[in-house]
Amino acid sequence: MKKVVLAVIAALLASVLCFAIVGCASPENVKVIDVKLTDESYAYAVKEGNKELLDKVNEFMGKLKSSEGIDGVTLDSIVEKEGNGKLGDIGSVQTVSKDRSKELVVSTNAEFAPFEYMDGSKLAGIDMHVAKMMAEYMGKTLVVLNMNFDASILAAADGSSDICMAGLTISEERDKTLDFSVEYYQATQKIAVKESDTTFDNCKTVEDVEKILKELTGKKAGAATAQTGYLYLVGDEGFGFTGFKNIDAKSYDSIGLAVKDLSNGKIDFVVADGTTLGLVVKGING
Repeated sequence: MKKVVLAVIAALLASVLCFAIVGCASPENVKVIDVKLTDESYAYAVKEGNKELLDKVNEFMGKLKSSEGIDGVTLDSIVEKEGNGKLGDIGSVQTVSKDRSKELVVSTNAEFAPFEYMDGSKLAGIDMHVAKMMAEYMGKTLVVLNMNFDASILAAADGSSDICMAGLTISEERDKTLDFSVEYYQATQKIAVKESDTTFDNCKTVEDVEKILKELTGKKAGAATAQTGYLYLVGDEGFGFTGFKNIDAKSYDSIGLAVKDLSNGKIDFVVADGTTLGLVVKGING
């Protein structure tokens, strides 16, 4: 009899705990609202004042962006192959600096597909393939330091790395400690919500979306720490974002973690780079 009673109590406790943790709701599919919230340019960045390296980077990027490319490889072809899933990883790469004079040390955050991410144990993505070609062009050994996004920017700013290649948006604030290369990609932020959420379904413009955002109450949003999506939510003078003080913005180590919490009902929406967000949502939905 005691065993039966204990079993019933255990079941009741499990039930209570289950509902306490987001009601034991199953993960829900997620959708991206197809409205561009921003217009941004991505570029690579070196320590402020490092004109010699910046000139070499821009020389290389000028050739890569041209129709002739470098050895027949163009930036457009790299982006296209990545989009078609045919680019692959960059192979084995040094991850510890041994002789800076002979190396191109790149800081990045390999959680931002399709620009930089891990394919198994190896680095992949548009920026990583560009980094490999850039090092070869300069006659240097490529060294890649994988760290969180904020740290990858600081590493370039303080000289711990030679260059930050991390899907980095050009901004006035960042320009105070970094020198940017020529731009190489046009990006935009978008919003993701649960598939059943109709809040933004009738939105056609950024004005439509922002009108709703300003009127929301008691809502939680997620974005990757220090990335443009988070700055869009909390406000940033350098980017010209006023932010949304009525929204509880939570920062995550990656867009993937934010979308996972969205799917599990822990937050109401995510703001992130549209391309990366689309890939993450596709992966979450299966």
